[in-house]
Amino acid sequence: MWRLAGFALGFLPACIGDRYLFKTVEAVETFVEVHYHEQINPLREHGRCPQLVELLEHCCADEVHHKEDAAARSGGGETGYAEYVWMAVVKLGSAAAAEVARRV
Repeated sequence: MWRLAGFALGFLPACIGDRYLFKTVEAVETFVEVHYHEQINPLREHGRCPQLVELLEHCCADEVHHKEDAAARSGGGETGYAEYVWMAVVKLGSAAAAEVARRV
């Protein structure tokens, strides 16, 4: 299931065009950034595991870089309605996959 979803997430937008591929990366990395902060913020608030917080912040910064790079490579301009819908589907799918992974 994971491999199929990952393949589809790369293959489908690549078939449409580079802009959709980069919008997909931007959407995934946006979700990942939020997900990292959901882990980092409670640890920081409670003063727990400072080395882990530092590592997570470093990893998150790398993901943010990927997001910003993808946004720049998408050609700029406003996100169209179809792109917006696709990005929402990608974020929702990412959230669903993360929830399944938590429970498995």
